[in-house]
Amino acid sequence: LLACVCTKPPEEMPTKRFETTTESGLRAIVARRGELEDRGVIAQRLRERKIANTKTSIVFGFDKDKWETDAMSRQKDILAAKPRDIAAERKKQHEMKMHLKFHTNISFGGEGQPIDYTQDSKQADPTGHIHEYTGVLNKEVEKFIKQSSLYFGNDQPVYKSVAHEGMEYKGNNTEFEKIQATTAKLKKDLRACHYSLGEDKIEYTTDYQRGYQPYTKEQQESVRGSLAKEVKADLRKCHFELGHDPVLWETDVMRSHWKIAEHIAKEGRDPKADRDKAKALKLSLQKTSFVIGDDEEYN
Repeated sequence: LLACVCTKPPEEMPTKRFETTTESGLRAIVARRGELEDRGVIAQRLRERKIANTKTSIVFGFDKDKWETDAMSRQKDILAAKPRDIAAERKKQHEMKMHLKFHTNISFGGEGQPIDYTQDSKQADPTGHIHEYTGVLNKEVEKFIKQSSLYFGNDQPVYKSVAHEGMEYKGNNTEFEKIQATTAKLKKDLRACHYSLGEDKIEYTTDYQRGYQPYTKEQQESVRGSLAKEVKADLRKCHFELGHDPVLWETDVMRSHWKIAEHIAKEGRDPKADRDKAKALKLSLQKTSFVIGDDEEYN
């Protein structure tokens, strides 16, 4: 007995208000179900991977080890070499030694070829006109060039040592009497006392008295200044005035209100309309301004 259960597809919601993140994720996963491989293929791949993971992948090399030392390898090379002719090697070494001992290896040319000592400047002129362009050297300059310019000195040598020259008497201009008199004067001066505590005459006066010279009464009266009577009277008057401006009895608040009123009157605004606008603003501020959502898809 077979029972067939028919499922009705879910009805779409009129809005997205009741749509959750989990539901959206499940729908996205179900929509990609066709991208998956067959479960048998996945299981076979996992089985092969498990078997491969249980096997080792470390390889230490496949080369055949050669268990011998360097000495053994060298001995095998010597035994495998061809036999040497010791007598022929010694003869060859003796010939090489004699050749290096009695022969030179410096060569200035090929063997059997004569050396050409001709200079480039003395070669034959291929054109036959080079003598027309050759300069003639002055006879005096030619003679001077051919002469030697090296001079090693023409002074007569003096066969004396430095010690001998130092012991020779060459005269003396020293004035011993003058030196003796200078020494005696210096000795006397050094023995004398050079300390001086003062020899000036003492002046018993003060800095105040020295700085301020006393004057007579006539001198004081002659330099004393005098003021005019008008100037003296003006100086004796009182020049202080506490103000005579009218007092403005107003506060800063009153002054600010008057300025606002003048500004409103200047712009031509209606005070009643301003009060109504302020009342409307107050009522709007007393209401809540939080909006939970206004999207039509989620209403």
